[in-house]
Amino acid sequence: MEPGDEKEAHEQLQIARSNLGPQAAAAWVHVGEFIADNDLDLWSGLTAKTCFRTALDLLPPGVHDPFRADALLGYGAALTEEGSGYRDPVLEEAITCLSEAILLFAAIPDREAELEARYFRAYANSELVGISRFAAGENAIVELEDLRGLVNPRANPVLFANIHSLLGNAYLDRAEGDPRENHTQAKTAFRAALKVHRRMGSKVGCAQGNLDLAVTFNRLRTLGDPKASRNAIYCARKATAFVDTDIHLELKTTILVTYAKALQNRGGRR
Repeated sequence: MEPGDEKEAHEQLQIARSNLGPQAAAAWVHVGEFIADNDLDLWSGLTAKTCFRTALDLLPPGVHDPFRADALLGYGAALTEEGSGYRDPVLEEAITCLSEAILLFAAIPDREAELEARYFRAYANSELVGISRFAAGENAIVELEDLRGLVNPRANPVLFANIHSLLGNAYLDRAEGDPRENHTQAKTAFRAALKVHRRMGSKVGCAQGNLDLAVTFNRLRTLGDPKASRNAIYCARKATAFVDTDIHLELKTTILVTYAKALQNRGGRR
């Protein structure tokens, strides 16, 4: 976080609290984006979700659409990323907001923001766990397959990697089709994401990418792949190289558990 960015965020917060209407809404969007872009859970007593929701309340549909589109994207993304377990009503609200944002960005037009909103809509669909989860999972795959051909990995490497990571997980969770083919598609997607993370020098991305591949190979073992155990150990070992770095504790723990499982599946032989 740059000091100047935080100073500007404080100035925008003052504007947001001192005005009404579009000017205040634009300021709330700015503050929300500052909080979200810096991965802050709380800043000045605010969450990104609160800022974007406040902006939306100041911008009725059809008025000041560019600001409303940004607020819808931010709010929809925040809803999608918060919490875990059963949260279908929240995810359905996110999908509604993101779908409106996509239409607005397409009309403005703002291609980059439109693609980002489509990614988060696919993300929200992939997280549904109720009776609609199978259809929603297929919708997520269709959207992500389309997005992977629209996003340039060099122009927007983070979004490209995120799309492929999400696509890999969507294929792993897929109920339709041949399980082996789904796992093959997952491997292809995870490898594409890992390639970009390596190019960017992202430790977290490389750790997660190798972990995703290890999990995939562990599951392929149950489908009769004779090389799966060896490949799972190889990928998990690659992931353990990042355990002593500054990646978060949950990821470290999952890597070690996955590595142990891969060794156990092979009888503990290295």
